[in-house]
Amino acid sequence: MATKQAFDAMELLQNGDEAAAKSVLDRVLQMDPSNEMGRKLMDQVKADAQKELGPIFFRYTVRSEDSLSKLAQRFLGDRYRFYILAKYNNLQVPNRLGVGEVIKIPGREPPPAPAAPVPAKPAEPAVTPPAPAPVVAPPSVPETPKPRAEDPAQTIKRLTREAEICYQRDRDLDCAIAKWGKVLDLDPGNELIRFKRERAIALRDKLQREGK
Repeated sequence: MATKQAFDAMELLQNGDEAAAKSVLDRVLQMDPSNEMGRKLMDQVKADAQKELGPIFFRYTVRSEDSLSKLAQRFLGDRYRFYILAKYNNLQVPNRLGVGEVIKIPGREPPPAPAAPVPAKPAEPAVTPPAPAPVVAPPSVPETPKPRAEDPAQTIKRLTREAEICYQRDRDLDCAIAKWGKVLDLDPGNELIRFKRERAIALRDKLQREGK
């Protein structure tokens, strides 16, 4: 129960509702003072982000596949430290991070990865090719343009939105479970989506046992 409520608090923080999240975290730590996620989230709520993360930072331009959780994992070593990173940048709603937005990342900018060397091709002996036979070009056929592939980050957002509609409005648990499963295929480390999917599976199993 404490872990479930800690996930609820994390979702509240992602949506910028710090007061409600703090109330939930107080209950979590009363039930289980050693709950690791609850302690991590509460520490971030209480922390002075500027003092804790320090004055040295570099600027980072947000890409389509980025989220504060992914950036916290990449640069702070812990995806659950998304909230202190949001506070460091004065972001009120962490899950509204926009593509192209420039944010501060604490610490020194890591050096760019070196480009892989291109192996040199061995020299080939010069050969005089025979004169080619004249070729009559076939009539050109216009190429059918291929549909543009959807960006993975946009796919995740779309599937998450569709799953919420299935779960909240249509009460279609199978639909929600399937769409959240596709999100996890694209983003296996998304603990919030994993929790929502497991909760929907448990509810479906309960309803099936009750014959509803």
